[in-house]
Amino acid sequence: MIALVSNFVGLFNLAKIITAAATFSVFTAAVLRVFVDTGKEALTFQLAMLKRTLPMAHEKDLRRIYFGISRLLEAFAVIAWVLIFLINLNIFEYVKAQLLTFLGAPVNIGSTSFTIGSVVLFIVIILVSGWLSRLVSLITDITVSRNNKYQFLSNTKLLVKLFIITSGVLLAFMISGIPIDKLAIVLG
Repeated sequence: MIALVSNFVGLFNLAKIITAAATFSVFTAAVLRVFVDTGKEALTFQLAMLKRTLPMAHEKDLRRIYFGISRLLEAFAVIAWVLIFLINLNIFEYVKAQLLTFLGAPVNIGSTSFTIGSVVLFIVIILVSGWLSRLVSLITDITVSRNNKYQFLSNTKLLVKLFIITSGVLLAFMISGIPIDKLAIVLG
């Protein structure tokens, strides 16, 4: 639509650029869709093999694994498409510079200074550590509940989950630059 309007207005070069970018974006989206569908099919086959290996595996656990990895593949495809689209329009560097300026801008609340980027990084690290903790829990649940000889893993699972979450929180504080001494005062 924008290419047609640009063409009627007389901006032929802009119309060519927009048409080429739109065509390439549709092609890229189709390729990424095939990638996601192929990944989902491979995941389906792997989970079917896991079901044959562990016949008592719950469908609910396998469905959670399938939907979690499927969402991850779809998110990767969307992010890749947006990046390829921005690079194709030659505005990636501009958008990156604006985003880095926004994320790096200091915010002062009282005597505490932080950046929006450090808060975003903190949240991402906390989310990743929570996801890893749930993944460890799901994998050990499949193993422990199906084999009586691995019952000792339930206590170990709790310790590993606690270690992952604690490490994630500490890593998030260290990388984001939020002072840990203030956290220690609050927790004390």
